[in-house]
Amino acid sequence: MASSSSSERVASEITPADSRVLQNAMSEGVEEKRLKEAGSNEEESEQEIDDLVAATKRLVVESSEAGFDEDSIKKRDKAALIASIAKLESELHEIRAEGQEDILVCPNFYPTGLSKNVKTDAEALGGSSVQEPKIDWKLTAEIDFTSPTSTPPAFINIVDHPCLLWDVKYPKKDLTSETNWKDEGRGGPVRNQGDHDNCWTYSATDVYSSHRLRNEEDEAFRVMSARYLTFYVSKEERERERRHGDRNTHHCHGFRVIHGLRFIKEHGVPEESPRDAKTDYSCIKNPPSRTQKLFHFGADVEFMESDKIEDLQKMLLHQPVSANMILYYPENTIKFLRYNWLLQLEEIYEGPTSEKSLYGGIHAVLVLAIIRFLGKLVALVKLSHGTKAGESGYMYVSLSKMIVNVEYSVEKNLLCQLKRKTEDAIAEPSYLLRNFTGVNYGDSPVAVARTSKKRKLN
Repeated sequence: MASSSSSERVASEITPADSRVLQNAMSEGVEEKRLKEAGSNEEESEQEIDDLVAATKRLVVESSEAGFDEDSIKKRDKAALIASIAKLESELHEIRAEGQEDILVCPNFYPTGLSKNVKTDAEALGGSSVQEPKIDWKLTAEIDFTSPTSTPPAFINIVDHPCLLWDVKYPKKDLTSETNWKDEGRGGPVRNQGDHDNCWTYSATDVYSSHRLRNEEDEAFRVMSARYLTFYVSKEERERERRHGDRNTHHCHGFRVIHGLRFIKEHGVPEESPRDAKTDYSCIKNPPSRTQKLFHFGADVEFMESDKIEDLQKMLLHQPVSANMILYYPENTIKFLRYNWLLQLEEIYEGPTSEKSLYGGIHAVLVLAIIRFLGKLVALVKLSHGTKAGESGYMYVSLSKMIVNVEYSVEKNLLCQLKRKTEDAIAEPSYLLRNFTGVNYGDSPVAVARTSKKRKLN
């Protein structure tokens, strides 16, 4: 569906659909038909001018700050009226972005767009035919403030998780990374967290192991214990999971990666047990010993978090970076196979694909590079669900898609910002990857993989 200009949209939207006079060519003479068509066109043109004048006056009333060509109304000049409307809409759009109240809504909108089932779309929107929902001005301002869009946003009416999904403009700056840390061997092996909710422990320990390589503390990637962090980083979260969790056989929990990094700095982490690497472990019984040899970040090490792609690019100059991926599964995905569906390496993960997609929460991954793939800006990430997920444990994630959860009113056919924000809510416009977390190297020299210099291992 090609997008149209603002003036073209206004002209088409306010022209009555029933203003065209249909003639039966078999029952009318050619000349009579021509005269009637001419009269019809003249009436239609007059009606169109009337509607344009009304639209212009309405826009002027809605904002005293927006200027317009008064002569366009007096002269009933169609082209001038359309130009005035376009100007008024543009100025009102700027006023809206500054936070002033405005009843206008964003017309650049696709109906539940990514679904192929029109009937389902219509039912989801609460009508007998597909309509284009309006976007509340506050929400429109949030989207515009984040990044201008190259294509209109699509409304995806997922049960319990309705959202807007759109493409950002092609960035002027080259955001690709200089190094692919997978090729350099700095991402470590693909591990498998199994059925545990502790992806953040795998991501945090991989960041630390890569940091040790950068600082030449190790000659090879030393895998650290995700199980250790699962037991000891947060007693409060484990207790909450024990009391209120929906799985009696698990006390593992989600957590921010930066908490794992700070724990390693303050308390240390041991190497991964060979047994943990090969078999599933309990996150309730048999906690790992706290008397074994522990490894720490240096006392002067600081960490950083950011949602900006530019910061991710800078952080990747030095080593792989942890990130949180907003995860959606395709429709009809069997629970125990959900991570195995994750796209093959020749595909790109771009979020939900229809209102039947399933929201899977936030999943911590390790970003190894920013590259251009199939003409799109993507991140190459390592997963923690074994080599059967993705392509041998890796996948491409789009860095040009943004998403935000919305509330949809069937009665008003209106999309609004979330009023009730849950723990899983994407309340602010976000890339599919966010919370880029790693060591803050500041202005230190760019990392170089060194293998020739021998150092004594800890």
